[in-house]
Amino acid sequence: MPLCDTEWRRKTVPEMRKKKKRIRVAHSPDSDDAFMFYALATRKLDTGDRSYHHTLADIETLNKKALNGEFEVSAISFHAYAYMADKYAVLSSGGSMGSNYGPVLVSAKPLRRDRLGRKKIAIPGTLTTAFLMQYNRDKSGNMEPLPVPSVDTGMGLERLAAVMQGVHSNYQIDLFQGLLKPAAKLLGLDSTDNNSLQVIADHIRSCRVLRAVLK
Repeated sequence: MPLCDTEWRRKTVPEMRKKKKRIRVAHSPDSDDAFMFYALATRKLDTGDRSYHHTLADIETLNKKALNGEFEVSAISFHAYAYMADKYAVLSSGGSMGSNYGPVLVSAKPLRRDRLGRKKIAIPGTLTTAFLMQYNRDKSGNMEPLPVPSVDTGMGLERLAAVMQGVHSNYQIDLFQGLLKPAAKLLGLDSTDNNSLQVIADHIRSCRVLRAVLK
């Protein structure tokens, strides 16, 4: 989940046209973030009077640093946002999503799925969504195991829109259909239900928002 420091935005946006503003952007080094931020990180975009400095770190490190307000823009876990909603606003682009996107388990040796229930699984940190799906934190900070763990609690803008519009996929909402249909027509495809096309549409949306921000 990408965030923008609301206090920084209120104070500095009126001054951006006067001088070069250094913006600290933090994200993880995984493949989707590397793709989304590549053009910005390698200075292939004209950013005008803004200068972007990139920090790469694991998601739990980013969660904890965002709690201290160390970056103007940062990727964090959905779970962590509850503890910093007073400091940051959620950006409309940059979120990790898509068909078959989600946690991946790795093991030191081959392991059948039906044996996972008897194994201990490490999670990346207490502020991550993986932790949120396992435990409830009460007002005193005590952690209690959930009676039904491992339920995906993510409810971003696109998923909420899918519920409100009565569709079963993020890519069926009007936000994406407005991108998918023209792209499908351009490529001669009969359907928008195409994984490669959906990836393209996701990044077109991100680029469109980035262009609007940089104007």
